[in-house]
Amino acid sequence: MSKTPFKSARVRNAVKGALGTAAAVPLLFAALPASADIGDTTFDISGYVKLDSVYDFEADRGVSLTPSMVIENAVAKGAGVGDGGYGEKDGALAWTARQTRLILNTTTPTAAGDVGGYLEFDMYGNRGGGGDLRMRQGFLTWNGWKIGRAWSTFSNFHYGTLLNFGDPTGPAYMRTEQITYTMDLGNGNNFAIGLENADAVRDTELTGTPPTGINNGVLGSRQSNTRLPALAMRYQGNEGIFSYQAAGYLTSIQARNLSGSKKSKAAWGINLGGTASLDSGTTLSLSAAYGEGVGSMIKTPLRGVTGYINTNGDLKLAEELGVVASLGQQFTDQVSANLVYGYSRNEIADVKLKGHSVSANLLYSPVDPLVFGVEYTYVRGKIDIGSAHEHANGNQLQFSAIYNF
Repeated sequence: MSKTPFKSARVRNAVKGALGTAAAVPLLFAALPASADIGDTTFDISGYVKLDSVYDFEADRGVSLTPSMVIENAVAKGAGVGDGGYGEKDGALAWTARQTRLILNTTTPTAAGDVGGYLEFDMYGNRGGGGDLRMRQGFLTWNGWKIGRAWSTFSNFHYGTLLNFGDPTGPAYMRTEQITYTMDLGNGNNFAIGLENADAVRDTELTGTPPTGINNGVLGSRQSNTRLPALAMRYQGNEGIFSYQAAGYLTSIQARNLSGSKKSKAAWGINLGGTASLDSGTTLSLSAAYGEGVGSMIKTPLRGVTGYINTNGDLKLAEELGVVASLGQQFTDQVSANLVYGYSRNEIADVKLKGHSVSANLLYSPVDPLVFGVEYTYVRGKIDIGSAHEHANGNQLQFSAIYNF
């Protein structure tokens, strides 16, 4: 999800094509792929090796920091039942190379147009133990069609480069199975529409399972499911120094209350995003997303929760809001910096959760394949349950080294 300016237009276009997005600022971690032809198929191999060293000032939260983590810590302490599982300490140091990425891109010419394949892996499989290969994306492309597991058409990547794997709070994105068609409207503009696996919004993306105590995304239900595929649509455009998008998402959530009665609601979401890339090397980005029942599609403190059963046995959808603003500056060909702010909010019955995140980093690329970076991240989480309130803060300092290939 992280993005930064590149020296090479070829890299910029290659990364945009792989993501299927028109974000003005492409991925930080990408390089020109190595190519080989086997028969009629061209194979491009690329990726990066990344080492992260992260110091947490308050607890042992590993290499990521999100508002949900500090909220869990605050709730546990407020209830007098421990520290939320993060081991409150004066400080803790964590290391990982699991964000290392391997990408295989293939193209096979045919009489009916090129057929493409895309496979992307990192080392976040078996997340508890870590180090196992995990498929992030795997899809085929043909004449505007994308079929497989890829970034949701609802995704919005209009925010700046971050080193922390947790990203800011508030953006809209998810990888999910889909069948999507993209129409090229010319001049860098396009419209995409597709059907997606709606079950993905009920899970927490990093763990692949619903949060503890939640029955498939609906609080207080005996059983829940998504009745139909989700419909996702997105328009992306460019005008001068500006790039922008508008996207929508629609699906249906169904659950049985404790008496066994079946309830259903239409879940929906919208998002807007834009980026301005100035000649001075300054990049300004702003995105906002709102949804009801979209669960993990918007990164809020309580991910994966789509709704709840109220005291009357009716299904109510969770409300979610996310906003991300960022400022990037390319000082020289080797040095750049980013400032990213995120805000998110959940409302579920009389429970309100809010998250804030601020990240600032400095990136240095002494030679084209290498990037070294330092980043400071601050997050604040707050939960209101009726008249009761709990809040907590978190601080991390991260050092990263990236080799692109």
